[in-house]
Amino acid sequence: MNKKIAIQSEQLQLLLSTSNKSLTTGVLLALILAYTQRELHEIEAVLIWLFFVIAIALYRAVLAFTYQRTPVDGHSTAPKQLNRLRCSIIISGIAWGSAGWLLYPANDLQHLMFLMILLAGLSAGGVVSFSADIISAITYTVTVLIPIIICLLLAEDSLTNTIGLTGILYLGFMIMSAHYFNKKLTENIVLRLEANARENAMRLSEERYRLLLSHSPVGIFHYDTNLTVTYCNKHLASLLHISTDDIIGVDINSLKDKSILPALRKALTGELGYYDGHYSATASDAEGWIDLVCAPIQNNAGKVEGGIAIIQDITARKLTEEKLKAITEQLRDTLDAIPDLLFELGLDGRYYAVHSPDESLLVAPAKDLIGKTVPEVLPAKSAATIMSALQEAHEKGWSRGMQYQRKSLKGLLWFDLSVARKSSPDVQNPRFLVLSRDITERKQVEESLRNNELRWKFAIEGSGDGVWDWNIQTDEVQYSNRWKNMLGYADHDILPTNQEWVNRVHPEDSCYVAATMQAYLKGKSSIYVVEYRLRCKDDSYKWILGRGMVVSRDENGEPLRMIGTHTDITERKNTEQDLRISAIAFEAQESMMVSDANKIILRVNKAFSDITGYTTEEVVGRSSLPLRSSLHDESFYTTIWDNVNANGAWKGEIYSKRKNGEVFPGILSITAVKGLDNTVSNYVTSLVDITVEKITAEEIQFLAFYDSLTGLPNRRLLLERLRHALAASARNGRDGALLFIDLDHFKSLNDTLGHDIGDLLLQQVAKRLTACVREEDTVARLGGDEYVVLLENLSQHAIEAATQVEVIGTKILAALNQAYQLNKHEYHSTLSMGAALFSDHNQSQEDLLKHADIAMYQAKKAGRNTLRFFDPQMQEAIHARVDLERELRKALEKQQFQLYYQVQVNSAGNVIGAEGLIRWLHPERGLVSPLHFISLAEETGLILPIGEWVLDTACAQIKTWQHNTLTKNITLSVNVSAKQFQQADFSTQVEATVQRYGINPMKLKLELTESILLEDFDSTAATMSALENIGVQFSLDDFGTGYSSLQYLKRLPLHQLKIDQSFVRDILADNSDKAIVRTIIAIAQSLELNVIAEGVETEEQRQLLLQKGCHTFQGFLFGEAVPIEQFEAALTQA
Repeated sequence: MNKKIAIQSEQLQLLLSTSNKSLTTGVLLALILAYTQRELHEIEAVLIWLFFVIAIALYRAVLAFTYQRTPVDGHSTAPKQLNRLRCSIIISGIAWGSAGWLLYPANDLQHLMFLMILLAGLSAGGVVSFSADIISAITYTVTVLIPIIICLLLAEDSLTNTIGLTGILYLGFMIMSAHYFNKKLTENIVLRLEANARENAMRLSEERYRLLLSHSPVGIFHYDTNLTVTYCNKHLASLLHISTDDIIGVDINSLKDKSILPALRKALTGELGYYDGHYSATASDAEGWIDLVCAPIQNNAGKVEGGIAIIQDITARKLTEEKLKAITEQLRDTLDAIPDLLFELGLDGRYYAVHSPDESLLVAPAKDLIGKTVPEVLPAKSAATIMSALQEAHEKGWSRGMQYQRKSLKGLLWFDLSVARKSSPDVQNPRFLVLSRDITERKQVEESLRNNELRWKFAIEGSGDGVWDWNIQTDEVQYSNRWKNMLGYADHDILPTNQEWVNRVHPEDSCYVAATMQAYLKGKSSIYVVEYRLRCKDDSYKWILGRGMVVSRDENGEPLRMIGTHTDITERKNTEQDLRISAIAFEAQESMMVSDANKIILRVNKAFSDITGYTTEEVVGRSSLPLRSSLHDESFYTTIWDNVNANGAWKGEIYSKRKNGEVFPGILSITAVKGLDNTVSNYVTSLVDITVEKITAEEIQFLAFYDSLTGLPNRRLLLERLRHALAASARNGRDGALLFIDLDHFKSLNDTLGHDIGDLLLQQVAKRLTACVREEDTVARLGGDEYVVLLENLSQHAIEAATQVEVIGTKILAALNQAYQLNKHEYHSTLSMGAALFSDHNQSQEDLLKHADIAMYQAKKAGRNTLRFFDPQMQEAIHARVDLERELRKALEKQQFQLYYQVQVNSAGNVIGAEGLIRWLHPERGLVSPLHFISLAEETGLILPIGEWVLDTACAQIKTWQHNTLTKNITLSVNVSAKQFQQADFSTQVEATVQRYGINPMKLKLELTESILLEDFDSTAATMSALENIGVQFSLDDFGTGYSSLQYLKRLPLHQLKIDQSFVRDILADNSDKAIVRTIIAIAQSLELNVIAEGVETEEQRQLLLQKGCHTFQGFLFGEAVPIEQFEAALTQA
């Protein structure tokens, strides 16, 4: 809300704060003025003026009430509200000013002076009441005084003219006073708003600082110059395991652990104090390592008034440091035990750390290597190997297996490298750990073995097999180049590990291969031979024949080394698979025939015999078969073979003839098989019988567009034809129509005679409808007992088209009214028919169907067995009803309902009760009577939540009245709908509501209609008895308008009969109404029931009812139904 709106809101509040008193005073003055002027002017003019003044006052009161109900964040509407109030004030001023003209007593000085004094007082009161808004104050004063001043100035005597001039001076004085008062009020408003803004800003700043200290992740406390704690936050209390209240006020000098005192005292000298160490709490078992910083707190003069300390728990950090120290020592011991050389190198080969168990293995002392690079101290070839390993580790994170040779004090040595990149935030200067192992002895052994193995490997690989050599203890495997190339890998793609082989075994073969290998290693099988699939580099798989044998065992007989070969058997496996597939395919369900290049039949399968009826013996060796049907001519078959000869194959649908002469549809496929020289060696022919598929497709086609029971078009086909009809109507200008037909009471037929009989009726109706219309028209069944007739090419003139539709509709009615013979039953049926015309393409198919459906329901409402045309007003009424239902649901959510209260009095005029009547305060429609929405609520079921709300609101009001001496004896009646009362738990609901509010149940009266009593009488009586037991009373509403039975009156726990207002309205003139009222009163007296008359509007009606024995009344004579505020105000005045 900006400043201008805030000021306007304050002005509006000031205006409204005096509105009640000023409005009350104004109405009283208007009554007094009207009373004093009644004999000087025509009474009609006086009453019209008085009504106008009171109406404006009520409007201003509503504005004030509305604004007071507006939430705080809704005051942004203040400008609009202020303008409305200004308008009402101006109109009020005009109304009062009109008194100076309409009620001007030209020849009566006393009345003139009274009028002048009254208007002058009103203007002065307006200046005071409306000075918050200068526009309201001035316009009100001017509009009140100008008319009478003009009348005074136009008078014919000088004294009156002089009084008019005095009035002008008075008006000027009022305007200046209004301006003065407004200026002062506006200044006060601005000052108050600014003060509020500063106060809010200060409060927000303080709250932020408090939250910062309270939720800080470190401990904080304040202390004074005497080292007494004056504040601490929650985090400090949690560190010390005590509450903040236990810390505040503590003398720090008295603490057990005084290690922090020097730092705290240093802060009191104006400097920063620090402490980093162990601390033990005095009042708890808390202890640990802390980091404390202290700073002085100084006043504006710079004098130290205390200190602030910030404590951070660093126990976890200290423990981590100790663990790191222990790990470092352990690592140092581990390194000392490693027999290998260990270096820390940079990516450029620079030495940063060197560890060696024997410096004779180094090219130079360790201290001389630090700072130098590998190329500076090692031979070029060795240095290149190490640098290459560093680069690989930089890219991959690690490098293993590179080897180099160099001289040392012990001679020419071989080293194996393992390099790993260290984790470091400095990505520009990476560091590497390099492990260099002396493998000179191993290399010598390998060289000897290599010389021996080269001979047999050469022999094996010469045969095309791949060789593998598995060290079972280390799980290392050496793969030959042929082994790798067989799978498409280069030499460096495969690591020398057994896992490389395991990872490439096909998942479906892995368990079988592993079991075969284990059985051989454990001696359960004498040889290791297995066939399985291995994954190639391109992710394809090859079939491998694996063979191997153990060549070395330990002293316990456990295998140490195994050597074997891999043979690629993929081609053999594929050939075997193809042969299996061919054999299976040939004996599949498809008819297969193989012939040679001369079309001599060589072989057929079982499916061929099953489909054609010819056995194998009957066809093999023949060149042709009588399979051709007469449905294809010779050119068709010539085209087939032309395609086979040109393209090598043909496939398509064909009709063939079986041995028994039956023609059947099939899918024929002929493929030419060619040899290496591209000449045809064979023809393979397949034939699939698709008879079932053809029949199924036709059935599906039929079911997709036609009703299976009647054979009529279904909804889908109807909509398609309707679309074409609309398009045709738009082209040729001719009208069309839809007839929506529903059979009356069809459900009863199904329920009594069964669905089979119902289906017979539906089929006969379909035939009769088809016979009633032209061939170009469409009769469709939508489902159930609903049919639609589409009429096309009607007249171009709407009236004539409607006449044509009526003629056809009459014909249909006559045809369908004839008796039906349903097996042994003769049945008569009627129908309801709705018609909707169409003449262009602007309406959708669904809208037309909906219009015809609506018209059909109107035919049902008209008594059935008739035809009704769609009326657009009917559609509007339906839309309006739908809108009302939606708004009614929204009214429940947004609490737009309100109870109005109408007083009930006894013969002495004393208030003894009230009836709560629901009203809907619609934001756009205004006050909506229950006559417009209760019936809809009952139909939609919304009456249940609405009824619960009414009951809850009534009980809440009784609760309020119980605490007021004026209202504690009032009984409140509410209406209960049939649906609400007939709920199984209705009595439980009422009892729970009564108990929740703690009210006297005898002050709650439920008004029931006669229709409730007649439905399920026993259940109704039980519910009423249950509620009577707790004290709830019952009144029979609108008694005499329905089926009034003395039998149920005698048996039900009623307390009151209510005479309907329809009998009271004409009781003075209608003798029948008098007799009915007299009878109702006599019945009530005989049954010892109270009786109340509603709709009493005149004193004559009350007197006559009183004479007849009715002593309780309700009606406009005593008061209309009004909101609770007006109702209670009227009680107070009474």
